[in-house]
Amino acid sequence: MSTGLFARVVTGKRGLLQADLDRTAPEVLLRTMAARTGVKPYELRTMLLKHFEGTAFERLNPIGHSPWILALGQRGLVQQGYGRQYCPRCLGEDPYYKSEWRLGFIVVCPRHRGLMLDRCESCGSPYSPYRVAFHPDRHPARTCWSCDGDLTTGRSPFKAGPRIYAFQAHLRRAVRHGWVAIPGHDWLYSFAYLAVLRRLCAMMRSSRRAPRRLALALADRLHIECPPRSTAAHAELEFATPLERYRFLLNGLVVVAGLARAADVRVPSPRRLELRSAQGRTSPTVLVLAPGPSWALRRCDPPAG
Repeated sequence: MSTGLFARVVTGKRGLLQADLDRTAPEVLLRTMAARTGVKPYELRTMLLKHFEGTAFERLNPIGHSPWILALGQRGLVQQGYGRQYCPRCLGEDPYYKSEWRLGFIVVCPRHRGLMLDRCESCGSPYSPYRVAFHPDRHPARTCWSCDGDLTTGRSPFKAGPRIYAFQAHLRRAVRHGWVAIPGHDWLYSFAYLAVLRRLCAMMRSSRRAPRRLALALADRLHIECPPRSTAAHAELEFATPLERYRFLLNGLVVVAGLARAADVRVPSPRRLELRSAQGRTSPTVLVLAPGPSWALRRCDPPAG
């Protein structure tokens, strides 16, 4: 019996799994699961991506693209994209999927430090545990739906270095607390900080002419090496592989460190980045990071204690 058929038998409803359940789990499924398992409904909701609303991103789009949420490319039960990543060692120790793994800035396992995987190493199929039929000798979270391979035998190609691991841990703390402390500046909401980081990194790796010129100007001002143009089919990081996003995050680390050192570079809002001339002119060169979000970069009150 597949997971989809099991959900239909338990709830009496068809097509409950023909969507991204992490994003839009039907209320009838949550109520039924709460009644059958004894888990409180609010605890089940904390397992959904909406739990990150207001911390990792401002608003979750229930049916379309959302910043930092890895795209599944879902067509009914057929997952065409590689938006579910996993750590094989974690699945071997605890066979359940962590909602945090759907966030695009999670590129290495926070526990084992290996690069995340997003496909079966044997056949290359996307990780899709909902499509695995129940069997007493195998667990859906540990099994490839296509070739029945054991996903826990996979190995990450390398372990993250200390700098990229620390930077990812910094972003995870920001999402957990809801704010970011920037030395010499104000406290910022974490979703605003992440929105600026995402736009800066996207600009640095863009293959389009105008963003590329701006990226070269920013790299020159920050005295850093401009990364090569992205060759990915999709420019958005939400469609990128773990290795591509690893490089994306590495670029972010370099840019954030450069911005912290530069006195003549400001990010007044997620839409604008200002480079002041070496002569200190009051009229800055404005790099427009549009299309930007609807909000301005807002300060938040320092947390108590």
